[in-house]
Order: sequence, then structure tokens, then C-alpha cells
Amino acid sequence: RLDANRFRDVMHAMFGMTDDVMLEYIYQVFDMDQDGCVGPEEFVLKMSVFLRGTLPELVEYCYSVYDHNGDGAVSREEMLQLLRPHVVTLPPGEEQEEVAKDLLDLAVKKLDEDRA
Repeated sequence: RLDANRFRDVMHAMFGMTDDVMLEYIYQVFDMDQDGCVGPEEFVLKMSVFLRGTLPELVEYCYSVYDHNGDGAVSREEMLQLLRPHVVTLPPGEEQEEVAKDLLDLAVKKLDEDRA
């Protein structure tokens, strides 16, 4: 059974993943019964989707990672939590938070097919 720290170590060793926020979100998806540990069955089930899932399975998996609170919707704040750490090099005078919000606004505008 893997606790959050051991899970992070395994994912780093296997895939080179280092983003702690993303790893925490992924850990919560792998911990299907929400008991604080990822058991062998949970690990194998989620890893099979992670590595060999069909496109619909991968889309559902990714959506569940981004839907951190599990309410069935991906909020702007949930997206910002994952985007923030990746705003690294900024021009002088630019705030990381503002740049992350601007990037999110642009992405939502480009992806919002129904303009709702």
C-alpha cells in the first residue's frame, strides 16, 4: 500500500513526474476508496488506464484529475492550481498569478465551443 509520499516517489521514479500539485491530484484519483492509501488493486486499475487506456478512458481519467473536488465540473480555480506552477519565466513586472489567469482565460476562450 502506498501513502502519498511513497506514491510521489514511485511516480517520480517511473515517469519523472515532479509537480507536487499534479501528483497530489493524481494520487487522489488513484485512491479510489479515499482511505489515504493506494492499494495494489487501485494501483493496477488506475495504472492500466494511465498507460493503456482507450481515448474515452483517458479523457475521463484526465477530467477526474482536474476535477479535484469531485463535483463533476472543472472550475477555474482547479485549473489555476495546476497551471500556476508552470508559469516560470516572466517578463519584468509580471505577476505569476496574473499570467496564470491570463493563460487560463485564453485557453478557455479557445476551447469553449458553446460559448457558455
